[in-house]
Amino acid sequence: MTIDTSHKFLKLTRNCQAGSSPVVGISTSSAKVSKLFTIVIFILTIVSQVRAQDQYSRGEVFGGYSYASTQVRQYTSRTHTNGWAAGITGNIFKHFGIMADIAGGYGQVWLGDGYSDLRLYEFLFGPQITWRTGRFNASVHALAGMAHFSSSEIPLHPEPGFPAPQPLPGIAETHFAAGLGGAVDVSVNKRVAIRAFQLDYIPVRTHPWTHNVRVQAGLVLRFGFR
Repeated sequence: MTIDTSHKFLKLTRNCQAGSSPVVGISTSSAKVSKLFTIVIFILTIVSQVRAQDQYSRGEVFGGYSYASTQVRQYTSRTHTNGWAAGITGNIFKHFGIMADIAGGYGQVWLGDGYSDLRLYEFLFGPQITWRTGRFNASVHALAGMAHFSSSEIPLHPEPGFPAPQPLPGIAETHFAAGLGGAVDVSVNKRVAIRAFQLDYIPVRTHPWTHNVRVQAGLVLRFGFR
């Protein structure tokens, strides 16, 4: 054994006795790296969750059921219709979009001396504002467009001693309409939501105005996330 080798051996022995083993130093460094790696993963997870919550769809398509309490004309009795609802919304910004709303309702209305079958259609367009909070989206909208209604033949009762009169032709009219209301959607996943309800007040400019209320519910499909 040379003198240099003896000195190196004595130095290593003193280090081991003092508790500063090279193996211990390596273990300490590994623990620090592992802790740093855990912190980095935690931060990336938080950032990804925040970004996911900040995402919103470019468009939404709605389809479902529609119920309305409506009055065709001021002199007619209020009637109830059941039918379908459809709509599409283009989200220009996270909280602002343009909405198209189409609905069809079917029922009966008292005209003349009896009931006639009624068909009512609404075509409305306008801006929508949406608040997005986790699983729930709440929105309000102000829409304008037109309402079209038509009926079957209008029955007439015969006078005593006279033959039964011919029924009057059905009516068909189109008027300016508005839609003021809002909706609440509950997310099932990123692309599918349930519209718990959509409630609208719909004034129609007949002569004079008539005032209608409509309730809808159904399924919402989302697409084009950004």
